Amino acid sequence: MANSHCHECVLRGDKEVNADATRWKRLRQSLLCPPGVKLGRACTFLLVFPLVWIAGYGLTGHEMLLDGNLFKIYIIFFACLLGGWLMEIIRLPGLLGMIIVGMIFGNLKHQISWMEHPIQHGWSGKIRGVALVVILIRAGLGLNPEQLRRLSLMVARLAFVPSTVEAIIVACVSNLILGLRWAWAFTLGFALAAVSPAIVVPYMLKIQENGYGVDKGIPTLLLAASSLNDVFSIWAFLVFLGITFSQRSFVMQTIMPFVEVLLGFLYGIVIGIILWFIPNRKDNFALAEIRSILLLIGGIASYFGSISIKMHSAGALGALTLAFVASYGWRRQGYKQDNPVSLNFNFLWFIFQPLLFGLVGAELDFLKIKLTTVRYGLIVIFIGLLFRCCGAFVVLSGGNLNVKEKLFVAFSWLPKATVQAAVGSNALDAALALTDPNPQHIEWGQDILTIAVMAILVSAPIGATFIRSVSTNSPVNASDTSIAIPE
Repeated sequence: MANSHCHECVLRGDKEVNADATRWKRLRQSLLCPPGVKLGRACTFLLVFPLVWIAGYGLTGHEMLLDGNLFKIYIIFFACLLGGWLMEIIRLPGLLGMIIVGMIFGNLKHQISWMEHPIQHGWSGKIRGVALVVILIRAGLGLNPEQLRRLSLMVARLAFVPSTVEAIIVACVSNLILGLRWAWAFTLGFALAAVSPAIVVPYMLKIQENGYGVDKGIPTLLLAASSLNDVFSIWAFLVFLGITFSQRSFVMQTIMPFVEVLLGFLYGIVIGIILWFIPNRKDNFALAEIRSILLLIGGIASYFGSISIKMHSAGALGALTLAFVASYGWRRQGYKQDNPVSLNFNFLWFIFQPLLFGLVGAELDFLKIKLTTVRYGLIVIFIGLLFRCCGAFVVLSGGNLNVKEKLFVAFSWLPKATVQAAVGSNALDAALALTDPNPQHIEWGQDILTIAVMAILVSAPIGATFIRSVSTNSPVNASDTSIAIPE
C-alpha cells in the first residue's frame, strides 16, 4: 500500500493540470515522471552529453581528451545546441546562438591554452562539406514537380532574378570599395545571394497551415523558389570560385561551367533513376532508411568526387539533381508530403546544423578582422539587400498579388544563414590549400568569410522577426486568407 502511494507521488498519471493552475502546481506536475516536454529535453541533453564523451573516448582514446580534435568538435556541438536553445527562448533564430558560440570558441585560442591549437582545417572542412550535401539533398527532396509546373514562371523569376541582381550589385560595390578583383567580387556576390531555408521554410509551413495566402500560392511560391535560389547561388558561387583559382586558359574557363552543369545533371539523373528500383519498393526491411543512406552516400560521392577532379560546381548540382530525381520517382510510388526520407534528412540536419554554424563561426578570428572590412562590409550587405528587395518586388509585378503581398515576399527574401555558413569559408580554404599561398588571396578569402558571417548576423534576425510578426498578426479567419502586413 505504501509502495503504491509512493508511485502515485512520483508518477504523472493521466491527470492533466488545469489551465488556471498556479505556477507551483505546473512546476510540480512537470517534475513528475515522465517529465514534461521541456524538462524532458533538458534531461535528454544532460544524459546524452556524458554518454557521447564516454563512447567517443572508448572508440578514439586521445581524440576525446582536451587537445583532441574530436573533443573540440564535441564541445562545440553541445555548446551550439545550448546556444541555439537559449536564442530561441528570446524568439530569435537558434542559428544565431550557434554561430555566436562558434565565434567565441574560435577565439578562445587567444585566452585558453587547450584551445591554442584549433580544430584541424581538414576536419572542419569535411564536416562543413557534408553539411552542404545535406542542405542540397533536403532542397532536392523539397521540390514538388507539380507545384513547379503550376508556378513555374513566377518561381523561376523569384529564384533567379533578385539573387542575380544582388550578386551583380554586391560585386560592383565590393570591387569599388573593397578592391576585390572581379572574379573574387562575384564569388562574394553569389555567396551572399542565397536565401536561408532554415528561416524561411519553417515560417512558410506555419503560414501555410494557417491558410494565409494559400489561395494565391504564396507559401508554395516561396518554398519552391527558396530551394531553387539556394542551388543557383551555390552553383554560381562554385563557378566563380573555380574561375578564381583556375589555371586553365580563358576558353576552357568559359566552356567548363557548362560541362560541369552537364556532368552534374547526368550524374544526378542516372543515380536518381537507379534509386527508383534499388532497393525494391516492396522490400519491407528498412526501405526509407536504406534509401536515405544511399542518397547521402550518392550526394557525398558527387560533391567530394567533383572536388577531387577540380569540377566543384558539378558536385553540388549532382547532389541536388540526384535528390530531386529520386524523390520524383518515389512520389509516383506513393510517397507524398510525409516522405520518410525527408524526415530522416530533417534529423540529419538537426545534427549538422550546430556543427555547420559552430565551425564557420570558429573560423572567424577577431584579431585578423580589419575594421575597414566590417565598415565597408556592412555597406555592401545593406546595398545588396536593398536591391534584392526591389528586384523581388518588381519580378512579382503583373501577377495576382497585391502590394502588401509583394512586400511580404520581398522582405521574406531577406534572411541569409544556411548557404552563407556552408560556403562562406570556401574561398579562404581554397587560398590556404594552394602549394604557394598568395597573401592577398588569403586576405580576400578572410574578407569574404567575415562579410558572410556579418550577413547572417544582420539579415537573419531582421527577416525572421518580420515573417514571425506577419504569421502572428494575421487574423485566423477562414474567410480572410490574405497576408496581413503590420502597419
